[in-house]
Amino acid sequence: VWINVDRLDFAVNAIFTSDGWSPGALHWQMLRTQDPILAVHEIYENGPLLQRAIRLGRWIHLVAVLSKDSGRTRYYVDGQLAQENQLPADARSAPGSGLLGDWLQEAYDPYPKRNLRARIDEFAIWNRALTQAEVVEMTRAGAPSMLTLADRLVPVPAPVDGARFPGGAGRKKRR
Repeated sequence: VWINVDRLDFAVNAIFTSDGWSPGALHWQMLRTQDPILAVHEIYENGPLLQRAIRLGRWIHLVAVLSKDSGRTRYYVDGQLAQENQLPADARSAPGSGLLGDWLQEAYDPYPKRNLRARIDEFAIWNRALTQAEVVEMTRAGAPSMLTLADRLVPVPAPVDGARFPGGAGRKKRR
């Protein structure tokens, strides 16, 4: 997801959540501490929180990868691995239908409000685990010029020499 988070009003703020909390349900959220979490029904993250804080008020590329093959979940922030956790061998993922930026509230939930205060430009769910190289390439391909990535400016390549905007060559000046 390309996301620009304005503020984190609640203890848990939904990025994407499966409807309900049945086996395999997936809840990708952001805590008030600016740490994204990926919870799969009955399986919670057990590793350290992010090593790179998510900054508010700027566009960032967040990727959560759940891989049954490697038995890991991985978080990437602007193309850099920020967190990795071990999954139990019997982990099941079946997100089903869900909501973007909110969740279908369960009556017993101690965190009833999870509305995300953010802008989302792109969101995708893949049917396989992405590699780190793919995550880096997606981050670079989607980054607007002069976007601050990894706390440094990363320039996007300039257009090919001699490239012009469509219709730019040979246009007559208005009088």
